[in-house]
Amino acid sequence: MYNNKKIGNFGEKIAINYLKRNGYKIISRNLQISNQELDIIAKIKAKWVFIEVKTCVSEGKNFIADQYMKKNKLDNLKIIINKIIIWQNIPNELVRVDLIAVQINKQEKSAKIKHYFNIL
Repeated sequence: MYNNKKIGNFGEKIAINYLKRNGYKIISRNLQISNQELDIIAKIKAKWVFIEVKTCVSEGKNFIADQYMKKNKLDNLKIIINKIIIWQNIPNELVRVDLIAVQINKQEKSAKIKHYFNIL
């Protein structure tokens, strides 16, 4: 019924709505540089926030979306974020890397969000 790309896109829409409700300005989505992709670039006040979104569909109540963040994805995030920081000349103290985990519960027809700050 669901495929990974649709699930990911749906989770990113949920994350973007969450970010906007919490005062973030969305700068970019799905930015690709070389073979790396960054889901969301946002700003809150002067802080640049680079955000990875992990989404999963579950039928239970245990939150598992955040468990999909693997070391190789973190390594790729570091590479693309460093390229953006250099390209945009962003001071390191104005950078934060976050993870937003979205878990969609098919039974309850609901979604839960967990926002992890400063994951790198």
